[in-house]
Amino acid sequence: MAKTSNTTSINSKTFLPSAIGGWEMFLKDQGRSSHTLKAFLSDVKLLTQYVAPDKNIGSITTEELNRFFEWMEKKRGVPCSPKTLSRRITSVKSFFRWLHKNGAISVDPAEKILQRSVVSPSPKC
Repeated sequence: MAKTSNTTSINSKTFLPSAIGGWEMFLKDQGRSSHTLKAFLSDVKLLTQYVAPDKNIGSITTEELNRFFEWMEKKRGVPCSPKTLSRRITSVKSFFRWLHKNGAISVDPAEKILQRSVVSPSPKC
C-alpha cells in the first residue's frame, strides 16, 4: 500500500484521480519544480479522459496504456508533437512506477511501454 505524506493509503482499488492526488503530494515532497509538477500532473490527468475516472488503478493494463498513447498521438483531435508524447509517456511511466514501488499495485502496466526517442534538430548557425 502506498503511503502519501498525509497518510492516505493508496491500493489497487483506489480510483485513478485519488491516486494521482497521492502522486502529486509525493512529487511536492520530493521538491519537484512547479514546472515539472504542472507538466507531469497534466500528462497523467489526460489518462482520466481516456479511461473512466472511476477506474481503479489495479485494473489498468499495458494494452490499455498503449491504446491511450495511440489515442493521444492520432485520435484525440489535438496535435501532439513527438517531444510532448515522449514526455507524456515518461510521466505515465513514472506514475505507475511509483505506484508499483510503493506496493499499491502488484504489476506495473507501464513497465513494458516503449519510450519513444526524440531527435532534436541540430541548431542552425
